[in-house]
Amino acid sequence: MKKSISMCLALILIFSLCLTVTPPASAVTGLTGTAYTNTNQVHVRSGAGISYGLVTTLTQGSAVRIITSTSSTGGWYYVQTIQSGHYGYIREDLLSANTSGGTGTKLTGTAYTNTTYVNVRTSYSSTASLVIQLSDKGTPVSISDWKENDVNNIWYKVTVKVNGINYSGWILETYLSTTNPSGGTTTYSITVSIAAGSANTNRAEFYTTGTATVQSTNLTSGSDPALYNSSGSRIADDEAGSSHWRYTTVSGTHYYAGTYSNVAASYTITSTAPITLVFNGSASGGAAKPVPQNFSATSVTSNSVTLSWSSVSGAYCYDVWKDGVYCHDAYTTSYTVTGLSANTTYTFTLRVYFGGDYTDYSDFTTTITIKTAATTSAKPAPQNFRSTSVTSNSATLAWDSVSGANCYDVWLNGNYLGYVSNIYTSCSITGLSANTTYTFKIRVYFGGDSSDYSDFTPTITIKTSA
Repeated sequence: MKKSISMCLALILIFSLCLTVTPPASAVTGLTGTAYTNTNQVHVRSGAGISYGLVTTLTQGSAVRIITSTSSTGGWYYVQTIQSGHYGYIREDLLSANTSGGTGTKLTGTAYTNTTYVNVRTSYSSTASLVIQLSDKGTPVSISDWKENDVNNIWYKVTVKVNGINYSGWILETYLSTTNPSGGTTTYSITVSIAAGSANTNRAEFYTTGTATVQSTNLTSGSDPALYNSSGSRIADDEAGSSHWRYTTVSGTHYYAGTYSNVAASYTITSTAPITLVFNGSASGGAAKPVPQNFSATSVTSNSVTLSWSSVSGAYCYDVWKDGVYCHDAYTTSYTVTGLSANTTYTFTLRVYFGGDYTDYSDFTTTITIKTAATTSAKPAPQNFRSTSVTSNSATLAWDSVSGANCYDVWLNGNYLGYVSNIYTSCSITGLSANTTYTFKIRVYFGGDSSDYSDFTPTITIKTSA
């Protein structure tokens, strides 16, 4: 729920009622814009004093946006917390202009799990549902965002690939490090099993995520390992005097591990990048499992696409991938992907899951590319925004009603001031200084998520009378 706040924001009601909030006293000098907490356990309170209720508690280095300030009760800043969006007051000595007083540096890019069995959750809370548990210490994750929750913990939004599937979720800051805790490059591995048959008949298929150095190890006695590219050409075989193929560089596309002798083989392939086993070799010749045919986009709108394909016998479900990342399971021969951006290009591919272990997949279909339609349905900004009255200490603003509005956000001098219910189309700002210039703008909030706003109106400038 949005919180009504103001320097002094008064609604003009039909019965001349005026809802006001006591304005802050004279300004504390020093901090503007963004500031940072300089110690741990910083309390954000509902008023400028330690007797007011607790809104939330922040860790050291947490960012806040300065809205206004007061020198009363020892000096307090009225702030909005950057990550959680809470509004409240923080004592001035607990804030600094930069992060040097705290641990404000946050993780970005790639980080690594620093212990075993790290939980990835659906939200930034230890009570949120489990997405996946990362059993290996040193598992790399890609960080896209961070949040501070109401119990003083920092969580990171991450993407991690496990057995060829990308998972997204949240990991508690405690379990992540900027460097690999093993002190070196993470090693990935798969185990291949090749059935007996004529030389070069049975193979196991795999691919890597990015460029990697791969090597075979732990071979069964008498096997003769060989590596083939997607064209069937042998690119590595057993190294003289040892029972493995020499180190070989591969990149992304599919490769085949086999044995050059007429014996069954089982061995491990180690890789310096994530590696996925598509299927193992078998006595039937190691043929790949059938790929869905006729994969296509049957309907494209500004925010969705419907994909369809032909049924595959024995399929348990179909994995839909968007832009190289796992998107969703489908249990029929079509699936509609929603939540896309207008006028944007996306790629999609598909594979079959046959219901066994994590190797029980077909190869991927050919990738298809679509572009969503453009849209002209931009959310309308309020029209006819104007000032209808200005005194030495107040200004009255008015605008035209907007259909579907939840409320109207009012901004003063570039800072959020408060909101006005959708049943009103005017407000009075009091507590202004005489003979002073102010700027105002507004926008519509439509009641959805944090992006459900209109554009701002043009800014208007007023000057209070002397």
